[in-house]
Amino acid sequence: EKFFSASTPAAEKVKLLQNGSSFSTAISAFTKLPLASGIGAKVTKVVVNSPTTATVTFNIVSTGGSSLLSGQTGKSVLQDGTWKVGDASLCALFKLIPGGSVPSACSSAG
Repeated sequence: EKFFSASTPAAEKVKLLQNGSSFSTAISAFTKLPLASGIGAKVTKVVVNSPTTATVTFNIVSTGGSSLLSGQTGKSVLQDGTWKVGDASLCALFKLIPGGSVPSACSSAG
């Protein structure tokens, strides 16, 4: 949820994303879009699959709390001692942005 919060600075978002430094330019660009200030995420379920991976079910929500996309799933990974948003999960969300582009870093996302 912190990664998707409009109040989380881009530099912090980089730290909350698997291989985040590869996505720093894309994250900075996204945070400047009007869309970014009006959405967030609400985690509804976490299933730990292994000591280093989990499946996360979440809703993309408006700042008012209304669900915009419900029942989305993604991966979370334990990297450098911190649970982070899986880079492949973020890449899947980039594909949903109208008129947006998928960062080149997504070609190596796992």
